Formats: sequence, C-alpha cells, structure tokens
Amino acid sequence: GGAIHMLSRADSALIGTERGFPRDIGLTPILRLRLKVRVVPRGTDLSRKSGDDAALRVFISFDKGGGIFSPSRTLGYTWSEKDDAGAIIASAYFSNVRYVSLGKGASSGDEWVVVERDLSVDYRRAFPGDAEAPALKGIALKCDSNDTKTSAEAWLSAVELRTR
Repeated sequence: GGAIHMLSRADSALIGTERGFPRDIGLTPILRLRLKVRVVPRGTDLSRKSGDDAALRVFISFDKGGGIFSPSRTLGYTWSEKDDAGAIIASAYFSNVRYVSLGKGASSGDEWVVVERDLSVDYRRAFPGDAEAPALKGIALKCDSNDTKTSAEAWLSAVELRTR
C-alpha cells in the first residue's frame, strides 16, 4: 500500500539496485508500473543535455556493453513534458542509453496510471542491431529537474517484472 514519493527542485535523485540480478528477460519480459505525476519539469527535451529531465525515470540496464565511464545498454522509461507514449529518444549523454516515453504532462488529478511495457520489444526497437535482448542487469529510479532548473514531482507505487 506504500509508494515512493519523488520530488526534485532544480536537482536530481537516483536510487537503484543490482540485487536479484542478472535475470533472464525471457522469464519476466513485462515491466509494469503504477505511477502518478503531479509536476513535470518545463523545457524538457530528452535529446538535448540542456533539457534532459523527467518527472520519473525507471532505468532498466541490460548485461551488454558499457564500461568504466559509460553505462551498459539501458532503457530509461520516462514521463516528461512533450514525448508521446512509446517514443524512443537517444540520450544526449550516453550512446548506450535510450529513453522510452511512458507519457507526458501531469496525470489527471490523484488518479494512478498503470503502464505495461514489453522489455524485449522495446529493447529491439531501441537497439535494432541486436537480435535478442540480453539478461537484465539492474534497475534504478530517478526524478530530476537539474538541467532545466525547474521542478518535478511523481509517485511510484509498483515496479514489477512479470510474465506475459
């Protein structure tokens, strides 16, 4: 019955884990989120460093690529100002990161939004050179408005990896 309340005022916060990973994506390919977004950073554009902010990000890293100075292949599921659900945007910061929009603008009132995404389908769309998605390596949550110097606020009450 609880939720994570994320709030950012011209700042950024990130929490994550690799505990319980690696994990075969074939066993649980569906990412299910239950969220609520109250404040979306203004001036976001995930393809530019100056606009790389989102009220909510759920990063799913995969066991491929990366190194000391760059992340492994990662999908960042985002809720921002202007990108329609399903849009894929290349990160301005890292060549191995692609954002997948979950939605845009504030969610209506105090209603919870449930979103489900197929990780293997999104991975192949984001990284078309790979025939299959590798194992899941970790997960992280982020709320940020540091690049736009605005504010963001969101709640997340469920993050699940599920079967089809």
